[in-house]
Parts: sequence; C-alpha cells; structure tokens
Amino acid sequence: NETTGGVIGKSAFTAQGPAFFAKLKFSMANASGADLFAFGLRKTEAQVDGAAFTAYNTYAAIGWNETAASPNIDNFAEVNGSNASATDSTVNFTDADTKTFMIKVDDDGIASWWIDGTSYDGTSTAAYKTFDDGDIVTPFFSLLSAATAQQGATVLQELEVGYQ
Repeated sequence: NETTGGVIGKSAFTAQGPAFFAKLKFSMANASGADLFAFGLRKTEAQVDGAAFTAYNTYAAIGWNETAASPNIDNFAEVNGSNASATDSTVNFTDADTKTFMIKVDDDGIASWWIDGTSYDGTSTAAYKTFDDGDIVTPFFSLLSAATAQQGATVLQELEVGYQ
C-alpha cells in the first residue's frame, strides 16, 4: 500500500526510531537496457509517476539513471522534495553482474549506502541524508527499460529488511 507502507518493523519502519536497513541481492543480464534502476528506502507517499522513483519527494536509493553499457552506480537521495541528487559511487555495473545493494538508516534517521558490503556514502551532509522524525519508510524497487533495448533477465535473488 503506497500510503501506509506496510507493517511497522516488517515492511515499514519509523525514521529516528530504532535503526533499520533494506538489502537486495540481484543480477541483470543487460545493464545497458535499463534506463532507470534503483533500490532503496522511501517515505510512504502517493506516487506521481509510476515510471520514475524520483517522483517521490523523500528517498535514499542505489542504482543508475543512464543508458551506458556499464552504468555507474549512483547514490540517490532527496529529502522533503528538495536537494535531489545522485553521487557516483565509483562502482560500475557490468552485464550479468550480481550485486548486493543496502541502505542503512541509523537511529537519528541518517541514511548510508552500501554496495557488496562496502560503504559508499559520498560527500553528502547529514542533513541531506536524514529522514524526518516520524517518517514511515518502506523498501522499494524501480526499473525502467530502455526504448531501444531491454535489460533482459533481472533476477531478484534475496531481499532482507529489518532492524539493525
């Protein structure tokens, strides 16, 4: 349910409460066939555009927004409809690769980005990465195929969410 986000502690979490995380292990056959791809945590709110996760006004995600053969994996964040940004993690995704993306949110509501167990927080300030006190946050996955090619098999291998 896009407005309630699910059950607190199981599929939704309250920001600035106990620390929580969402982690996804996946593979993609043809990375260049995905124009927009992301996994992360977002505030529960009605979605404006079903094709673009950037239509939400508060989120922390990992993915890419381009059509390169080896997309750069970016850290995405937006808080309260402002400061939307993508920071290059310096990690690339290649065809048929398997990666594990994880977003952690500490008990102060500050998000951190992890790829295959390594932190890639970038240079964002704490205020930029902070979910507001009381925000109900839920995991999400977004994939938009390219107009000229498709991403092929995208296999969601493992999803884990919970308290840290």
